[in-house]
Amino acid sequence: MSDMMKVSRRTLDELGLEVPFAARLEAAEDLDAGPLLSELGETPFTERGLKDSGIWSEASAGESVVFESESFPSGLVLQTTSGATGRDEEHWDPNNVGLPLLATGPSVQGKLVSPHFTVKELVSSGGDASHVARISPALVSVLEAIRERAEKAVQITSGYRSWARNKQVYAKRKQKPTNSRHCSGQAADIKVAGMTGTELAKLAIDAAGTDLALGIGANYIHVDVRGTWVLWTYFPKGGPADKAAREAVEGHRTRALRSRAPIPVRAARPPAPTASKPAPPRSSPAAANRLVVPRHPLLRSHRGTAPDLILRWNRIERSGNVDVVVHFHGFAGQGEAMRINIDKEPISGLNFTDPAAPGVPGRDRPTLGILPRGHYHGGTRGDVYHFPALTGPGALQALVQDSLARLSRQTGYTLAQARLILTCHSGGGATVSAILAHTDPDEVHIFDGTYSPGANIVRWAEKRIARELATPRALPPAMRILYRPGTKKHPGTQPHAEDIARSLCRPLGAAAALRLRPFFRADRTLVDHNSIPRRFGWLLLANPAADLPGVTTYACAGGASGEAGEEQEASAFWESAAEEAIDINQSQVNEADEALAWLDVEAPYMEEEEFEPSMTEAAGLRPEALETEQPESETGEGPDGEELDSFDESEMFDEGEGFEEGEGFGQATSTERLEEGEEGEAGEVERFGEFGDERDTEWETDQSEGEDIYAEALVEPIAFETDLEGEISLAASGLTPAERKAIEITSTFETGKRGGFFGLSGNFDGQGLSFGLVNWTMGTGSLQPLLRDFAAENPGRWNAVFGPDSDRFRQLIARQGKAAVKEQHSFAIKEMNSCSMRKGKPVWAIREPWFGYFKKLSEDPTFQKIQLRYVRKLLSRADHFCREYKLRSEQAFTFLFDTVSSHGQWWPNKKNRDKLVEQRLKALAARYGEGKIPERETLLAMADVLGATSAQRWAQKVRTRKRWFVTGEHPRARELADLRPRPDVVYAVSAPSAPRQPAGVSSVPVLSARPSPSPSTTALCSAIVRIAEQEYRRWHPASGILRETDSAAVPILQRYYREGLNRNVSAADLQNATWQQAHPWSAVFISWVMRTAGAGTGFAYSAAHQNYIRTARRNRLNRVTSSSFWAYRATEVVPQVGDLVCASRSNSGATYDNIADPQNRPTHCDIVAEVRAGSLRVIGGNVSQSVDAKTIRTQPDGRLALDGAQARFFAVLSCRGALAGLAPQLGVVQTLQFQEGSLSAHET
Repeated sequence: MSDMMKVSRRTLDELGLEVPFAARLEAAEDLDAGPLLSELGETPFTERGLKDSGIWSEASAGESVVFESESFPSGLVLQTTSGATGRDEEHWDPNNVGLPLLATGPSVQGKLVSPHFTVKELVSSGGDASHVARISPALVSVLEAIRERAEKAVQITSGYRSWARNKQVYAKRKQKPTNSRHCSGQAADIKVAGMTGTELAKLAIDAAGTDLALGIGANYIHVDVRGTWVLWTYFPKGGPADKAAREAVEGHRTRALRSRAPIPVRAARPPAPTASKPAPPRSSPAAANRLVVPRHPLLRSHRGTAPDLILRWNRIERSGNVDVVVHFHGFAGQGEAMRINIDKEPISGLNFTDPAAPGVPGRDRPTLGILPRGHYHGGTRGDVYHFPALTGPGALQALVQDSLARLSRQTGYTLAQARLILTCHSGGGATVSAILAHTDPDEVHIFDGTYSPGANIVRWAEKRIARELATPRALPPAMRILYRPGTKKHPGTQPHAEDIARSLCRPLGAAAALRLRPFFRADRTLVDHNSIPRRFGWLLLANPAADLPGVTTYACAGGASGEAGEEQEASAFWESAAEEAIDINQSQVNEADEALAWLDVEAPYMEEEEFEPSMTEAAGLRPEALETEQPESETGEGPDGEELDSFDESEMFDEGEGFEEGEGFGQATSTERLEEGEEGEAGEVERFGEFGDERDTEWETDQSEGEDIYAEALVEPIAFETDLEGEISLAASGLTPAERKAIEITSTFETGKRGGFFGLSGNFDGQGLSFGLVNWTMGTGSLQPLLRDFAAENPGRWNAVFGPDSDRFRQLIARQGKAAVKEQHSFAIKEMNSCSMRKGKPVWAIREPWFGYFKKLSEDPTFQKIQLRYVRKLLSRADHFCREYKLRSEQAFTFLFDTVSSHGQWWPNKKNRDKLVEQRLKALAARYGEGKIPERETLLAMADVLGATSAQRWAQKVRTRKRWFVTGEHPRARELADLRPRPDVVYAVSAPSAPRQPAGVSSVPVLSARPSPSPSTTALCSAIVRIAEQEYRRWHPASGILRETDSAAVPILQRYYREGLNRNVSAADLQNATWQQAHPWSAVFISWVMRTAGAGTGFAYSAAHQNYIRTARRNRLNRVTSSSFWAYRATEVVPQVGDLVCASRSNSGATYDNIADPQNRPTHCDIVAEVRAGSLRVIGGNVSQSVDAKTIRTQPDGRLALDGAQARFFAVLSCRGALAGLAPQLGVVQTLQFQEGSLSAHET
């Protein structure tokens, strides 16, 4: 290998970039290619290759979840498919740009995606074409522009590259893989005969703009469309070739920016548009329902390139009122040469249906969309646009009225404005904020545009909420904000987005505002900055209350926003950041921060955590398996030597400033930070779920590990001993013996005292005060929510309990946030504790009058109910995991309660624990047989995983504690002897106590009987069965069963696709077994049946079962009575004719709780056609490649039997909607408190 090639490769490693395949080809031509090709050569991971290698599974060929298709400049529409896209799996997208996987097999590889490029060229890497790939339409447009400018062939030497292929390449080089844009479908390595890499890079800038990412080689370039300018070379770093290439290309780009127009080269672009004839766009929507206005009198003062205005509309079929949507675009790297029809319209989100699948139903109201061009201001970076002609009072309304008049002339109808909707992207957010100071729209949609404070937005939203509460309308107002996570150095839009959401917690916290909460949200997303409007705009136009895929909704403390169940963002840092940002000039904020919001370079893929071999060997786990789910933050040097932050949503704070994994309020005062804490469901940290086993270890040492800032001596962890004659017994709580034992065990581990409503301890562990059934604490802030509930619900009792200190204590605990918790913690240590010395060591005790206050509080029946309400969440989660892992014993229940308490309610989702447990269980199944693993072995496997994934200093002690539940071996075994849980006793859970329903949470009965259905639902359910039976007979003629690839089945399947999903599928594809395998049609069949039966808008038609299951689940959570389809757990209801029974498939692990997760979980649903004694007859599509019937066993009470092969069933979709008011199940009426992603039971 030549010295140059060796240096080039080393340089790439330093930059965290990748060796393009062009380098291999070039080396093969000029050098002895043997060593290089053997080092870099790849085995293609095609579908065939995967099957042969044993990697292929049904999950890899599962159903499309979000995207239905992707269209390209040529008009070609490729069907989406699915594959293993999870972290580090075959088709993982390390940059999470949101492009779908497309079916790119041999049948479509010869088709054109643009006039000069085929599918095969875009999906080939190293000479092999992938059958499944991502292709960015933006990349195709860039390549086509380069081809037109070059006037000669452009050779793509490397297009899409799967993550598996990417890892393989770098593994052979003994290097860690980069987060390649090839894996995201956004990159290509190209060469043009007779051109050097530098010349080609200049041409790319001329042809496609100044915001490309370019890597320069000798006679090739890497080009990608990440959305921001990045430049590197493949020459020796700092050498003459490197410097010359950088200087030439950077200088060319600078001149291009200053020229405010493309630099003319051999093949000029179409001339700049004039007032009479605008230049045609490279790729634009159909001419129908669209009007381009080259010059507009209201926008004459705006500097820039025509056109000035674009109008788009839908469903304008008669005179009357129409909704108006106005979109304000952001900055533009094209400078003054930016054209909205080319550069902004395709990414504006002004879409009335899914732009990736135009046949998908979208907005159904008559609507006019308005896209004005902003004024080019330039700024220091040369890309700033704003809208001075539209921000003054009355200016926007004048544009709206003029646009309606133009539309009236265009259509012949008399039109007037109905709803007014303002949308914006990026820098356009400042314009919307200014307009809201004097204009009152009905909806505001902000796409990653909150770079400046949102006071105007908050004031507008508060007024609209108040008005809506006073005078409700059929369609409420809405405020939807999408934002990307930032870092401390580059906070981007996150601080102000969350400030706005936080400001609306109070007005949305009222019970009357429950229905408004879905309409007023701030959602965090990892979708690429420039892709956010296109990805989510059409969904919000279709439904302003839509639950968007793959986002995390900001939740108010205590769930006041109605978004309980989403983990609350730790916001203390952003509060200070926001205050600092207020003083910054708004334009400077826009100019400096906007580009940084989506800054990214191809950084090395790094392992997230290092584990000592002794830990993994003790647990029997492979070191390489012990990865957390999110990468650690890295700061390194980018291609130009600048400091770059490669970050993700889990990395928000510098060490020492905030939060460990899920820890809510930073460092405890006198102990080390809790190392395993995880946030509670509603964002408030539930301290009993945050202990992290630290207090357990304290009991096994003579001294605490930390230094107390309030005491000069080390603290012995001894709880205050007192006479507890009046202590309330857990026996009177309504908890079952197993539940009481679970609380007592964990409380003993944590505090040395068994559980009780009293359970008061002083500052022995540095937490100030611990109190209650599970020893919630002041130090972590987990006790304060209970106290606030008590004060709010029972003010008279509060005063009676805390006497003369009631007012000041109420004011103290009412404050929330990190600073408030520190203040409350300090108060507990200084005001509530006394410290004395015993045998030379400090002993903490709660002093009077606080000891008496909390004693009285523990005896108060209303506060006992509050304690039970909070602890039942943990008990419910323990029961949930028992059911998930099919564990039934008291031993298992207490083990999992302790696990939930000390490792968080989502412990399997952290640090790959779920995968590690699954790995251990598979090994045990090989030893004992499937379904025959002893519970003891399952629990020991979990104990080992929990130990191995805990912080190093606690690993062995965590493992010992968890194994005690099975072995009984522990340094405190004698103390715990009479609490040993029994392996031969089936645990039971109590009928929970009636809760105070928190804001944003709806209650639904747990039912085993069914209501008397309304005539309309009876007719719908009957129609569903009738049509399913009809299709069953159609596929089972006298001549024999039809199969999917039979010629007679083709028109039937085409009808299912066409009428069910508005999608056309060719006969050739339907008769192709490979295509059929990649496109399961069972959900297509269900969608067709529902549409034919008259389900209307009440059913979410989709090619993926999980999409309509999710929607039916949300219907239940949000009590959407307008829909007939509500999803229930398989354990809750008795299926009736017309219902759907749904199961996981392909080992997807789909459950009722995780089906809402933003990931592909293959499932299958069948229609209940007949209810028999002990069984159901169901009909489904794609069953044995046909429409077929099968029998499902039921229990004596009619519910599904969930043992054996039927254990995969997890949901029943009722076609009768809400099932309230029925007979209770097993004599107990229960309600389920729903939160997105979790569920806990409470008695009524």
